[in-house]
Amino acid sequence: MKESGLGSFLLGFVLTCVGVIAFLKNTVIYQGGFGGLFMIGGRNYAGLLILLMIIAFVALIVRPNFITKLICIGIVLLFLITIILNLDFHFRTISAFDAIIMFGTLGAGIAFLLKALVFNKTEDSSDAYKEYKTKKKELENKYKD
Repeated sequence: MKESGLGSFLLGFVLTCVGVIAFLKNTVIYQGGFGGLFMIGGRNYAGLLILLMIIAFVALIVRPNFITKLICIGIVLLFLITIILNLDFHFRTISAFDAIIMFGTLGAGIAFLLKALVFNKTEDSSDAYKEYKTKKKELENKYKD
């Protein structure tokens, strides 16, 4: 029987959602100020990053080419990395069973999603490819003569 991967995808999606919800319910996040990559010598240069982001967006609107797009993407990524580096994650006190359920459902869900999306090789796709190759060779031989 051929497997389509839809069942694996749905199961993976549900398990991942349950794992993420359990993870977020047991996590406390504090924000320790805005700095991270831009704390140099005890001074906070995050305002400079925001100013650079504004200038990059203006440059993107005025002259939308590949280089300005790359600069905008880089500055936005740097901004997001700076925010993430300043977050302080703490887990609430949970039992080992809750931790196993939380990380187990998250890991199993991601595994099922990867299985369905990346590693799912059906026989239909390989048969169609083989049929395509044989027809291509037949046409090449037909027009070769």
